[in-house]
Amino acid sequence: MKILNFSVKDILPALLDGTKTQTIRKAWKDYGVSSTGSRIMTYTEPKYEVGEKVQIMWKQRSPYKYFCKLCGGPIIADTGNSLNHCDCSSFNPLDINSNRFSKKLRIITIADVFKAVIGVKSVKAERTIDPMTFSKRDGFQNFEQLLKTLDDMYNTAVPKSFWVYRW
Repeated sequence: MKILNFSVKDILPALLDGTKTQTIRKAWKDYGVSSTGSRIMTYTEPKYEVGEKVQIMWKQRSPYKYFCKLCGGPIIADTGNSLNHCDCSSFNPLDINSNRFSKKLRIITIADVFKAVIGVKSVKAERTIDPMTFSKRDGFQNFEQLLKTLDDMYNTAVPKSFWVYRW
């Protein structure tokens, strides 16, 4: 089964409560710079298809199995006193079950796949989208937060193509 991995702390509450129902993933591979100085990029096909079952995970490559609901950080077992802890100040090791979640969140079924071109201030998609609904489905509080996160991750000063997956 394929995996959708997440690690952006801003979307963690929506991921945990199930209100995150889409994700945006880059639709290109960057192979660096050619000898002439231009970028070498190719566009990719979608990784997931409508109807496909996918495992949603938090920080898949982490060696830890459990994470803090408050900060998204790993819950580390302290073998000296058998308490578990994370580094956030709000974590209560005595209330471990309500403060943690497993890195394997749930299995979803892909319901829709489409391409969107996203820049610093705009989204142009293959279908009509409402910016606020688009942002909320992706787990963000507003459209500006979504655009800023994508710009921080992918430098969208020059608009880029992304695959949008919905479940």
